[in-house]
Amino acid sequence: MKKIAILMAVLMLTLALASCGLAGEKTYTVDNLSITVKGFFTEQNELNEEYDLILISPEVGVMILKETFAEFEEAKLDTDMSVKEYAEIVMEGNKLTGAPTEEDGLTYFTYTAEADGTEFTYMGFCFRGTDAYWLVQIYCPTEDYEAKKPDMMEWAKSVSFD
Repeated sequence: MKKIAILMAVLMLTLALASCGLAGEKTYTVDNLSITVKGFFTEQNELNEEYDLILISPEVGVMILKETFAEFEEAKLDTDMSVKEYAEIVMEGNKLTGAPTEEDGLTYFTYTAEADGTEFTYMGFCFRGTDAYWLVQIYCPTEDYEAKKPDMMEWAKSVSFD
């Protein structure tokens, strides 16, 4: 009986630490892009086939989209554009207002959208790889955005290309 009580205490402590955001970091890779996130994420790629990688946690989501230079050439778009110009095209294509932000070496835009009665704030980080432009969208419920934004920025800074 004492062993069960100790096991339950350890389990409760583990769950408490996990819920406090003390879960470990994990790096996910799709094609030649890698991103490191902290928390309990699962891959949910079946949610939307348009994206190359979808990560979901109880608090935050990450969606990654690769747009190859070949796709840009087919659409008669410049493959030598800056990341900011790419962000502007993404915003225009999705009818988002405002302008991209350049901060801490990152280029991104923000927007809100509602799903299942909850408003979410998205940060759309734009990158240029060796053969494609990448859109890394990190989102959370709007009510949690200010608290989660530093983590979201940190994860975006972890993006690297092989």
